[in-house]
Amino acid sequence: MTLGSTPPQPAEPLMQMLVLLNGHCVEQALHVAAVLGIADLLMEGVKSSDELASATATHEPSLYRLLRTLASIGIFSEDRNRPFTLTYWKRFADTDS
Repeated sequence: MTLGSTPPQPAEPLMQMLVLLNGHCVEQALHVAAVLGIADLLMEGVKSSDELASATATHEPSLYRLLRTLASIGIFSEDRNRPFTLTYWKRFADTDS
């Protein structure tokens, strides 16, 4: 910010509250995906929620909701028929580096 410029305006209170509330949900979703090794599995290529649930021994409908949550913020992307891929965030998800 330079002298004489106007400071950024705060977001509407409702939007501020939604960002704060969703931050915790996203943090938890990222944690669960990391513990399950979802990014590592997707480094191998596109996988459906069924394949990921089988590989992680998890409940497929619940895992699908988790994957959709993370897809909504751009961590994964979902194509038709539930296949998921990593987005450009994969460079942060590589557990071998």
